[in-house]
Amino acid sequence: MKGSFGGDGTTAENVTSLRKALLKDYDPYLRPRRLQEDPVIINASFGVSRLHDLNEKERKISILGYFRLTWIDEFLVWDKDKHQNISDIVVKTDDIWWPTIGLGNPISDFETMKNTYGIFQVSFSGVIAWSPGALFSVMCDMKLQKFPFDTQTCDFVFVILGYTKKDIVINANPDILNVQGTTEWDVLETKFLELPGGSNGLKIRFTLRRKPYFVLLTVTMPLTLLSILNIFVFLIPVESGEKTSYAISTFLAYSIYLSVMGSSLPDDAESIVYMTLYIETNKHRFG
Repeated sequence: MKGSFGGDGTTAENVTSLRKALLKDYDPYLRPRRLQEDPVIINASFGVSRLHDLNEKERKISILGYFRLTWIDEFLVWDKDKHQNISDIVVKTDDIWWPTIGLGNPISDFETMKNTYGIFQVSFSGVIAWSPGALFSVMCDMKLQKFPFDTQTCDFVFVILGYTKKDIVINANPDILNVQGTTEWDVLETKFLELPGGSNGLKIRFTLRRKPYFVLLTVTMPLTLLSILNIFVFLIPVESGEKTSYAISTFLAYSIYLSVMGSSLPDDAESIVYMTLYIETNKHRFG
């Protein structure tokens, strides 16, 4: 408390008096600029706790992430030397202006980001910091032809509602911290992009590369071995009476394995997945 509110002479009455003075004629619907033609500059950085999920069949990607947003409110500036050395105060969300930001390409209903704790901490220089976070889920247009050696690019679009680029300018920190992949995906690149046209906001692009080893071990290699085993049917003498039973057993093993594995392969109506083509080719060859 001493570090926030200043010297030993600071009292609750001093802090309350300062807060009331600052908010007396404050209009939370007015951009925090004394000259309204001046833009509000928001410094933005983004961190990712983890890549939560990527579902090829549903064309969905989810990340657990958070923003770090700071801006200056010119109506909330005071001389701390004249106010018992009070360096910062706490105000409620409803009392001041703050940007309304929403996820522009959600997988479900459109929602804006909330101020979870309902308060902001304001410094004597007018700097306001906000760190909203959530589990963000968006649609991702995936190209699956090269599965399981595919690379996917997915965008998270965040828009600022009610203001143009002349009203609010976003300065994005290009460094996105703590991005970790999953057991199935590696994160190759992350970057900020501007929104096209007159839209105000920013786009965060993730480039991911699949780790193919699991698919190779559980799908490709078993199917290849079954294909090789089917060739040996010609080496079995007809007199043994096992030629037909061997071929049928191999075919049944392939069919059962195909029905199980085929359901886990991604669907792509726009182009042919090479792995699916490989499986179908072997299926007809067995038949």
